[in-house]
Amino acid sequence: MYLKKLNNIFIYIFKIFMSELKIKYNNQSFSVKDKEIIQLELKLNLTDEGNLWKDIGDHIYYFHNFQNSANQPSDILDVDLHQYNFLFELKDKTYGEVYKEKWGHYPN
Repeated sequence: MYLKKLNNIFIYIFKIFMSELKIKYNNQSFSVKDKEIIQLELKLNLTDEGNLWKDIGDHIYYFHNFQNSANQPSDILDVDLHQYNFLFELKDKTYGEVYKEKWGHYPN
């Protein structure tokens, strides 16, 4: 009984510190984990799409910031094909690359 309770506590603590958001279009998906989640949201904010896709940005932001809360959005974010491809590429870009694409130069 004690080991089962200890195991449940460990799983709960693990879930608090480890989170994963799945971004999905039809049967295609990719995941971002832990700090990658908020990094994706911050990079999205640097793009023109960040203004157009406020609902996507909000979902990512609230998923990260309301972990294990009743207000945390679903761990699956359904998007259209264009959004999927954009976010898939964006996740691997640096902040500098995203900045340069928008303003034509790297930040100082």
